Amino acid sequence: MQDFQQQEEENTEKSTLGSIILKMFFVGIIIFVLTFGVPMLWFIPVFNSHINYSKLCSANSNAAAISKTANAALTDMDENEYFIGGTHVFCSEKSRNITDGTLDEDIFYQYMDKYFSDIHFMWFVVIEEGRATYSAAQYASQKQTGTSPNYADKEKGAAFYDGTYRNKKADLDDLYKYVRDNLNK
Repeated sequence: MQDFQQQEEENTEKSTLGSIILKMFFVGIIIFVLTFGVPMLWFIPVFNSHINYSKLCSANSNAAAISKTANAALTDMDENEYFIGGTHVFCSEKSRNITDGTLDEDIFYQYMDKYFSDIHFMWFVVIEEGRATYSAAQYASQKQTGTSPNYADKEKGAAFYDGTYRNKKADLDDLYKYVRDNLNK
C-alpha cells in the first residue's frame, strides 16, 4: 500500500512539473506574440504604404525622364533644321499620336531612341511650340501613374494636363483622354 502511495506522489510531482513547463511554454508564446506580433500589425500597413509611395516616385521620375528626353530630341531636331513647332502628343503606343503633321513622327522617335531606347513603361508627352510641356508614365503592371512637371501626389492622385488634380484614381488612359479632349482649348 505504501508503494502505491509513493508511486501516486511521484506521478503528482511529474504532472505538476509537466503543467509548470506547459504554463511556461504558453507564457513564452504570449510574450513572443506581444513582442513581435502586435508591432507587425502596425508595421505591415506602414510598409505597404511605403511601397506604394516608392512606386509613385518611380512613375513621376519616369514621366520627368520622358519630358527631358523629348526636349533633348527636339533640341537635336532643331539643330538639324527640322521643324519642331506646332502642338503634338506622342505616345509609346504610336497609333494614339495626335499631331498636325508638321513634325515628322519617325524622326522624333529616332531622336528619342538616341537618348532613351530602353523604355519598359507606357507614356505620352505633349509638345507645344518645340518643347515638352506635359508628360505621363505608367508601368503596365502598376496602378501608379506619374506626371511631369506637376508630379502625381499620393494624396491627390495624378496631375492633369492643366495642373489640376481631379481624380485620385486617374490612370494613364484617363490623363491621355483629358489631353486629347482639351488640347488647344
